[in-house]
Amino acid sequence: MAEDMDSYENALIQRLVLRLPNTDPAEDNLKIDRPASMSSSVTRSPDASPSMGTLEALPLELLQHISEFLDFRAISRLRRTCLKGRETVDTVLAYSRTVTHASKALAALGKIGMMRHHSVGALYATLVSQECASCGASGACLSLPTCERFCDDCVCKSHAIRVAALEICGFTSAVADEIFSAYETWKETSEFAHSQDLIDFATQFIESLVYHRGNAIAYEDDWDSALEGLGIRPEKRHALLKAEHTELRMRGTAETWAKYMVETTYGWLWSPEKDRLSAPTITVALPATPPQDHVMLYKGGAMTHLQCVWPAWEPDDVKFGFNFGTLFFRQPTDFSPDNSSLIYFAESEEWAHRCAKLADDICYPVPAAILHVAVPSSMIDKATRIADEDFKQLAFKCLQGRNRLGIRRQNLRLYVKASLLLGQVCGNSTAQVEEFTDPEQITIVKMEGEEPLQYAFVGDAMALELNDKCNGKIWIEELRREGLAMYREA
Repeated sequence: MAEDMDSYENALIQRLVLRLPNTDPAEDNLKIDRPASMSSSVTRSPDASPSMGTLEALPLELLQHISEFLDFRAISRLRRTCLKGRETVDTVLAYSRTVTHASKALAALGKIGMMRHHSVGALYATLVSQECASCGASGACLSLPTCERFCDDCVCKSHAIRVAALEICGFTSAVADEIFSAYETWKETSEFAHSQDLIDFATQFIESLVYHRGNAIAYEDDWDSALEGLGIRPEKRHALLKAEHTELRMRGTAETWAKYMVETTYGWLWSPEKDRLSAPTITVALPATPPQDHVMLYKGGAMTHLQCVWPAWEPDDVKFGFNFGTLFFRQPTDFSPDNSSLIYFAESEEWAHRCAKLADDICYPVPAAILHVAVPSSMIDKATRIADEDFKQLAFKCLQGRNRLGIRRQNLRLYVKASLLLGQVCGNSTAQVEEFTDPEQITIVKMEGEEPLQYAFVGDAMALELNDKCNGKIWIEELRREGLAMYREA
């Protein structure tokens, strides 16, 4: 299995499969032997209820049986409701044995956001079994998304695991199965199969669905139906359509956001955790003020994308150190550059926080973060400052050739037609902008009174300069640990 898992296509299986130990109970091995009775030590909490209410009328055996149909998140909540709940849950063999002897399995499920997908009884039954779900041989691997055991050979060939990976990325079960089945057929018949992996194929599949079923572009469009037509799961659609995300959502289309959540999540699944951040780091409190002669800039988004500025190895070439070039042109953004070699930062930490919150909602279980960078004041003067008037000029001059920001006409035309600059930020519909005769007619809707100010650093040379001059002045704050940040000393 090891050689097969080194391939690009199968790398994500390492994230979705847990190898179970065979003989050593100290390494989370579950044995089939079942103790006749179990003791439970319960500490009384002063504010805990002593009763389970109407559930008290049920016999213990029935409560235990019902509890096995709960997932681990639900049964843990039941255990915390009252003393009787704790006593009852602790006598559920499937729960107590799994928590005691299979903590690694539970931790692995939690990391990929699958804790709520399997019942206590189903997971326990799989853990105490021995057979591969496919061939019946000894199965040493636990498929986290499907809650099945597989042997080494079958886990690398599993259709179900790859379909489950696409579901985690955001597709419905039916569309995920359709994509992977089409991908398998295409690989067998196409001479170009070696040049495209599963996520590229899934991205092109989204594009084909847009062509046949339509897109959501303007504010008044039916975004939910459009995203549903692209095969996106209901919980992902609802997350993107939260009112608090409207301003950011209108900087993309249903197609661009579908691609973003799928590609971001797949990249997180595909990239082994141990390879993401091998440079030594410490956790520190965020600085209250920037260093002297520096300005703080921010960028919010998926942790895996922002961590690319952290070196995983350290050759002499500085460009492989803090690689700011990896931040080039990543959705969400406002401008389509000539060669995609622009790095965007927000002046407002609140704006970056909102970007991170959106990424956290639509790309779960991928962790979201805010990148804090202290940029020398001298470099700020070299950056392209994008503010109210720039938004107006950009939207207005899209049909009049090249503008002063140096952005191609055809790119601007596509962006304005797709309302990427409109909606709640520019405040006008595409049709309105196309009818305007003066850029001052465009209404800019500010974010809670703040100017939507951004800085764009253009090209590889600027990225290398950021690498050099910002070394030792970079913090990555995980959204769920606000106020604390990973920091690497220069």
